[in-house]
Amino acid sequence: MKKIFMMAVMAVAALSANAQVWVGGSFALDFSSNGNDNMTTFEIAPEVGYNLTDKWAVAVALGFGTSNNSVVNRWDEAAIATGSELTVAGQKTGESMNYFKIAPYARFTFAKWGNVSVFADGGVGFKVFSHDRGNQINVGINPGIAYTPTEKVSLVARVGGIGYQKNSEKHGDGSKFGIGLDNKINFAVYYNF
Repeated sequence: MKKIFMMAVMAVAALSANAQVWVGGSFALDFSSNGNDNMTTFEIAPEVGYNLTDKWAVAVALGFGTSNNSVVNRWDEAAIATGSELTVAGQKTGESMNYFKIAPYARFTFAKWGNVSVFADGGVGFKVFSHDRGNQINVGINPGIAYTPTEKVSLVARVGGIGYQKNSEKHGDGSKFGIGLDNKINFAVYYNF
């Protein structure tokens, strides 16, 4: 029993010697447009992470965000025929919804040049939307770059990626798969212990 306990203590000490904890947070902006449909999303996500080695780290982010969907409406013959609600041409209408998310991930750093490193974050995310709008599960990989000007501070940026998203909504389910370096930009600042 003493041998097992001593081996566990030595393993934790070895990991702690090579490990570094960080805390921080990120904010993200996402703008998308599809014809007359415009979507703006803003998110703030505090994070805590742990460097296992020079190449591998694990972390979790808790996100709080809001999405605003606006539609520029036009007079529509089909809407008139069916008696649907109409708005003045060009008027913006839409809805706003809030969400909470939890997103654990693993980070692999595959290149370093001085204070700059290039990495990929792979993880899962779970969002719960307000107003009983359902939830969303994401699985994906996001590329990023980190700049560490001092031992204690890191500046991080992530953009685009590859991923799968599954929605469970009150009025119907849906899913999508996407690849690309698009307009989803995420900036973070970390304090390293």
